[in-house]
Formats: sequence, structure tokens, C-alpha cells
Amino acid sequence: MLEQIKLDACYLFEVERSDRDGVKYALTMYLLMIVLLTLIFGVAGLVTPLVIELVRSREKKKPAGTPANELNPKHPFKNK
Repeated sequence: MLEQIKLDACYLFEVERSDRDGVKYALTMYLLMIVLLTLIFGVAGLVTPLVIELVRSREKKKPAGTPANELNPKHPFKNK
């Protein structure tokens, strides 16, 4: 039985090595994956600065605060 397993393993290995269609398919899928990832990261890299600027431009400006000594009319050093 062990001999049969060895023969089957050798047969499968030989079939895989000679399977040119599988290699072509794998390379095609690999290249497609590289192209898609490059496209995704490229678009994200171009869109991200635009989104950041949009968020910054829509940010509400805080009104200028009043100095602390004007908040309390009975401030001890105000009249000096």
C-alpha cells in the first residue's frame, strides 16, 4: 500500500509539472491580481488627499475666544 501511495504521489507530481495550462492560468490570475491591487492603491492614493482637503474645508471654524480676564468683571487685576 505504501508503494502505491508513492506511485500516486509521483504521478501527481509529474502531471502537475507538465500541466502548462494550469501554469498559464495561474500566471494570468497573478498578473490580474497585481494589476487590480495597483489600480486600487493608485486610486486610493489619488482620492485620499482630495477627501482630506474636503473634510478640512468643511470643518467649522471655532469663534475666537475671549480672554479669561474679560469673562469675570470682578477680576482683581483688571483695573490696574
